[in-house]
Amino acid sequence: MRAFGRRCTGIGPIGSALGACAALILNLSLPACAGLELNPLTNEHRVVRVEQDRARTLVVTRELVLDDKRHAAHELHLPGGTYALEGEDEDYWYLRSGSALIMLDFHRGGRTDRHTLRGGIALGKYATRSVPAAVYIDGEGAGKILIWKLGKDFMGGEGRDWRRSF
Repeated sequence: MRAFGRRCTGIGPIGSALGACAALILNLSLPACAGLELNPLTNEHRVVRVEQDRARTLVVTRELVLDDKRHAAHELHLPGGTYALEGEDEDYWYLRSGSALIMLDFHRGGRTDRHTLRGGIALGKYATRSVPAAVYIDGEGAGKILIWKLGKDFMGGEGRDWRRSF
């Protein structure tokens, strides 16, 4: 049997046709997914081991303004400056900002709520993580709460928008 100009053997005519159809559907649907914008907001509670090391830092070279492109209902401002290591867990290093983070919530009618938050950037320990970095705020005790997922756009800014010492 031939499917899309290729001879299919070993799995029978029905299996060959199904495999060819699946391959075609996958090829047609993947380019559409490439432009899909995922919502960056999250609310993930993490248990963090306190660890302070002033030599391990992340420097944000200028204020970074992040928004949820899908809705444009939220905007997060990460101040420029040095973020110092304050803890870690099995997935992330937690680097605290020396200044407050600002979250803006936009409402219909032009009203905007402004929230001043204490926290920083959680930088993933492994490049293969689906969420390589995130913005966090303080939780209870030594806990942290991831509030904003940072993806390839943030990671691609290393060396230009931010740099790490380790």
